[in-house]
Amino acid sequence: MPAHCTGVGKALLAYASTDALGWIGDAKFDRRTPRTVTMVGLLGRELKAVRERDLAFDREECTAGVGCVAVPVRDGEGSAVAALSVSGWSSQLRVPRLTVMLRQAADAVARALPLESFARGA
Repeated sequence: MPAHCTGVGKALLAYASTDALGWIGDAKFDRRTPRTVTMVGLLGRELKAVRERDLAFDREECTAGVGCVAVPVRDGEGSAVAALSVSGWSSQLRVPRLTVMLRQAADAVARALPLESFARGA
């Protein structure tokens, strides 16, 4: 799935380096649903909001009727090296409860894995 319209994708894009995001200015984003963000400026504002709340959403942007809540998994330097999410029917997602559980899970993953291995491609 395209990163611009998924919770996991936005959780990772929000923390990517400026160099890694250089392609965004020239990108043409596919519209998968009527809610898909396809304008660069709107995506930039969404990614800024993800950084501020440390939480990403897919609000039926990838698949109609399906939503997603995602959080980054951080390495020891605070960089997002992975993301965890829960997807489900939009009408049934309980965001506050899922947020707490996802953050706990992301913290546990960060503590359990040698995340420096992600940077080496191991």
